[in-house]
Amino acid sequence: MSEPPQKLTKADLEIGRIYYDMLVEQARVGDTLSYGDLVAGAKVRHPDNEFVQRAIAVSAGRRLEAVRVFTNERGYPDITSLVVNAATGEVGSAFGTDPVARRAEIAEFDWSSVDEQFELYISDQHAGPPVKRRKVRAVEARRMIWDFYTVNKAALPADVVADRDDLLTRVMDGHAVADAFEQILAARKPSR
Repeated sequence: MSEPPQKLTKADLEIGRIYYDMLVEQARVGDTLSYGDLVAGAKVRHPDNEFVQRAIAVSAGRRLEAVRVFTNERGYPDITSLVVNAATGEVGSAFGTDPVARRAEIAEFDWSSVDEQFELYISDQHAGPPVKRRKVRAVEARRMIWDFYTVNKAALPADVVADRDDLLTRVMDGHAVADAFEQILAARKPSR
């Protein structure tokens, strides 16, 4: 059973806007980039953006949802398929059977013709009603954390389990699991 899509948060929208600009640049050069490279590139370009500096590769897919919703609603090529898994060099199976053909569509599409539409879309989403977080019971929160950890274990520091109580509190309070992990890991990094 698949989970219903979560509402886009302020972080999703802000990071999605930045990722969109980077993806348009990638489309122009006709190349892909890994989730890790996307996150690292955004951090270099936006050193003062708190959302970007807290971002981690394992939650990049969620952040790309703001871009994916925009392109899907308008029938534009899914530019998020330029982001690939570093290990496989390709997108996941959710993108269909021919990602190469999709990337050809992306390369041919005139992204400059929709830049303004994307900015308006992001502004409209920001102006929408505030996102209400749904409180989660402890048992469900533990399951959600475990599921996320199991899938992303290789990309997370081994000692992240030391923060399980903080993770549990954040998820029970209604934060998305990826956001909770991002917040925990960002708090560990010394300020610059």
